[in-house]
Amino acid sequence: MDTLSDKKEKYDELYKTYHSVIEMQLSLSMDSIRAKKVWRSALSDVDASVLADVLADVLNHAGHKIVSGK
Repeated sequence: MDTLSDKKEKYDELYKTYHSVIEMQLSLSMDSIRAKKVWRSALSDVDASVLADVLADVLNHAGHKIVSGK
C-alpha cells in the first residue's frame, strides 16, 4: 500500500502548503477567519501523514523559539 509519503512530489506540495499556513498563523500575518477558510479547504482531502509531519516540525521549531526567547 502506497502512502502519500511515497509520492514525493505531492507530499512536498502539501507539506509546503500546510507549513506556509502554520507559519503565517504563528507570525500573525493570517487572522483566524482566513485561516479557518484555508484549513477547511486544505483539510477536505488531507493525508494525515503529511499533516502529522508538518505539525511536528513547525511546532517543534516554534517551541525552540519560545524557549530560547528568539
